[in-house]
Amino acid sequence: MIRNSQKKVLIYCRESRDDNGENYERIETQRDILVDFCKRQGLTNIIEIIMDDNVSGTKFSRFYKITEMVQNHQIDVLVFKDASRLGRNLRESLNFMHFLEEAGVEVLFESETYDEAFFPLLAWFNEQRAREDSAKVRRVFRHKMETGELLLRPPYGYLKEDNHLAVDPVASVVVRRVFALFLDGYGTYEIATILNFDKILTPSQATRTNLCTQAPVCYAWNSQHIYRMITNQVYTGDMVYSKRTKKSFKSTKYLSRAPEDWIVIQNHHAPIVSKEEFERVQQLRRKNNSKNRTTREPKLFSGLVFCGRCGAQLIQRIRKNRPDAYLCAKNQKEGGVKDEIRPHYGCKSHHISEKTLAAMTTAYFRSLLACDDAQLYSLLNLSKAQQEHRDKKKTAADLQKEMDQYEVILDRIYDDRLGSIISESVYLKKTKEYNQKISDCKKELQNMQSALSAETKMDADELHRTALELVTEDLDNRRLKKIFDKAIYYLEDEISEEDKAQYNLPDECYQKLKQEGGILFVINEVSEIRDHTYRI
Repeated sequence: MIRNSQKKVLIYCRESRDDNGENYERIETQRDILVDFCKRQGLTNIIEIIMDDNVSGTKFSRFYKITEMVQNHQIDVLVFKDASRLGRNLRESLNFMHFLEEAGVEVLFESETYDEAFFPLLAWFNEQRAREDSAKVRRVFRHKMETGELLLRPPYGYLKEDNHLAVDPVASVVVRRVFALFLDGYGTYEIATILNFDKILTPSQATRTNLCTQAPVCYAWNSQHIYRMITNQVYTGDMVYSKRTKKSFKSTKYLSRAPEDWIVIQNHHAPIVSKEEFERVQQLRRKNNSKNRTTREPKLFSGLVFCGRCGAQLIQRIRKNRPDAYLCAKNQKEGGVKDEIRPHYGCKSHHISEKTLAAMTTAYFRSLLACDDAQLYSLLNLSKAQQEHRDKKKTAADLQKEMDQYEVILDRIYDDRLGSIISESVYLKKTKEYNQKISDCKKELQNMQSALSAETKMDADELHRTALELVTEDLDNRRLKKIFDKAIYYLEDEISEEDKAQYNLPDECYQKLKQEGGILFVINEVSEIRDHTYRI
């Protein structure tokens, strides 16, 4: 039997804002109390003290380190001040205590005695306390919002003075300029380019008071900065709160509220733009968005074509009375190349019409059909075990489905325990059983996925069949993705030696792309058959 003085002890301390009504001590005081408690118990081998200050008791991700230490047999005794310091989430608390029990780790509470039979009820009360505290905090915050109290940091364009918003004389000029440029017909990425060219700091850069004046500044306005600014009602003098709410007091996920549920305080502070100007901007923005809407099928080359210069995706541009085309997303976001702003700023448009891209793709597939099976097997280095590959994929899908079903069962068991439909012993037994099943499925799925990742996605028969479908029938995005991973569009003199090595390109193919530009098709998970290039 291990003597107390030899047992490896870990002390865990936790404080959070939502506990302030119940726990007035500082976390350092809690630590000192637990150290004295361990000494009185003869537990002198304290290997570590973990102090989680201002951490909610509903979040059990904080125990990742402790879980790993328990699995590595580094802990014999785990000490808390009381059950509420362990956590305020019933399900997670029960699962964690069950895990410690299985690992043979003793749990001690300084201010109360741990009773296995009574602990579930205690954990339930702790969860209810967290729920009540959360509701109280929300009520207090809502009252402060409705009375106009400033709860957020000042948005760009404003300063905080005596808990009120005051117009920033410097940043407000930028805000007015952005609204004026948008009304003059400039797009969001064009406005961002103008601000970067004029060397204006972004909102996040402007709030940093510790920027080194000697260090070079990277001006990094983008379309999202502009969009957030022109859609922010705060610049009209109104304060808007409560646009989002948490899914539950235990969740970190947020849900968007309907506009009618927002808290809007009219004329809360001095405006930077008039409400009439703000509304004109919203009307123009909605008009521009309606022009770009389409009810067509998914874009033909969506997610497949990439820029050879910067690596960004080529995105589709649809304009009235013009053929559909694809352009570099970086160019659309930042504009043309401007090294005077910063290195790698902007890109060339890499404009290519969808009609041209489709014709080149069809020609590529015809070249695949010219290869016989022996050539394809030689080029692709493919295994003939097609059925085995498909069986593995089906097994992986079945395993994932099985794991999802076990998760649903666990949720039902948890609900049954909350409703006192099943006993604590049945709950623990079934939880252990299904957690083990999930663990077994997860291991088997990982092994299956590892085996699949070592194989190619397609054999020669499937490649031939899909290529034939694409040549004889209409092109569609689903079939395109079955054959190639991506297509890279290079302009003249853009392809690099690194690209040549990465894609294992023959000299002839590389030189052709270097001198004339073109499309490089990359087959799914295959490096050898990549010498099909086409000149624009």
